[in-house]
Amino acid sequence: MGRYDGRIIMGGFHMGWIFMIICLILIALAIYFVIRVLNKNNFIKDTEESSLNILKERLAKGEISEEEYLRKAELIRKK
Repeated sequence: MGRYDGRIIMGGFHMGWIFMIICLILIALAIYFVIRVLNKNNFIKDTEESSLNILKERLAKGEISEEEYLRKAELIRKK
C-alpha cells in the first residue's frame, strides 16, 4: 500500500489561508456597504426633518404664509 510523504493530505490546503483572507475581506465589505446604506437613509430623513423645521420657524416668524408653507412642505416630502 503505499508510500506516504505528506502531500496527499496537505496538498489541498496550501492555499486555504488565501481563501480565508478573501472571505474576511468580502464580509468586511458587505458590512461596510450595509452601514453606508443605513446611514444614507438616516441622512436623507434628517435633512427632510431639518428642512421642515426651518419652514415651521419661518411660518412662526411670519416670513411665509400658511399656503406657501404647505406648498413647500409638500415639495420637500415628495423628494
